[in-house]
Amino acid sequence: MASRQTDSKELAAFVDNYYAKSAKIFGGITPAQWAELDGVAKVTPQVPLTKEEKKNLSRWENLDLFSMAQKRDALAPKTPSVVESQTLGDMYTPVYRQFSSVTHCDAFALNMLRLYRNPKGMLVLSVDPQWPAVLCIMNAMFDIIQAHDAVSGFGELPVMDGFDALLAEWVAVRDKSLGEPGAK
Repeated sequence: MASRQTDSKELAAFVDNYYAKSAKIFGGITPAQWAELDGVAKVTPQVPLTKEEKKNLSRWENLDLFSMAQKRDALAPKTPSVVESQTLGDMYTPVYRQFSSVTHCDAFALNMLRLYRNPKGMLVLSVDPQWPAVLCIMNAMFDIIQAHDAVSGFGELPVMDGFDALLAEWVAVRDKSLGEPGAK
């Protein structure tokens, strides 16, 4: 989303999140723990943040992932790339939420467990055996979009043909893997 912004407000919030997270991680470390870390990593003890500083630095965390995807989709693309025209908000509920449940094995995922026959004919308790492939395929599309957005949003605009060709290849793999009509 930050790559499509017309100002640097979202990018600043994204970068500030690093400092907020560092303060959370290192803020409660005891002097003895700092002594242990000193030999392993070059770290500097953090000065505790005020409540206002914590709130300001953590503003990126206040926006849930679905809202971020919707905001990104609503912003004008910076390039004419086919990849950049892909939307993320419409994929959030059917893909991200369900697959997140499966990968985190929450109660929703447990309800999706069924008995399936494996290649050796044994019954195994699992989610639909096609899910790992679908999960990998959809994550690959998200990675293509995110890599494109990051590269096109920061610095010189790259040659978009490479990303567009990669998306076309992804579509072919998706169609072949998922048995879409017309797939070879």
